[in-house]
Amino acid sequence: MHLSRPKLLLQQEQSEKLVKMAQALQKRPELNIEIRGAFNSQQESLLLKEDKFKQALQVAMVKMGTELRAVEFLYKQQFGLERFKQQQVIQLELSRIPIVQNLSYKQSLWYQQALKTTIN
Repeated sequence: MHLSRPKLLLQQEQSEKLVKMAQALQKRPELNIEIRGAFNSQQESLLLKEDKFKQALQVAMVKMGTELRAVEFLYKQQFGLERFKQQQVIQLELSRIPIVQNLSYKQSLWYQQALKTTIN
């Protein structure tokens, strides 16, 4: 599943329109403006969590040196050392399955779990 990020930057023309609208509203405070929009709360929530995880990962990478060690650090921080060891055993068992041998650590179960739940 691929989620697209919303465009957060306004083009210059859009910014100018907003400035004009704000000026008009200041001059005539009796005016009201109604803004309609839609968003997907689940998608937005997932994107925000992913951004938080990436930020935490960057900070952890400075401490730990590599992305793999940083993810392991975040996983231990969230779930504890015992659960991390359990995941290592599971990964070791899975690594014996030929199709799983070609997966990168980013496709591993514990990495995906860390991505989903490290930062709540």
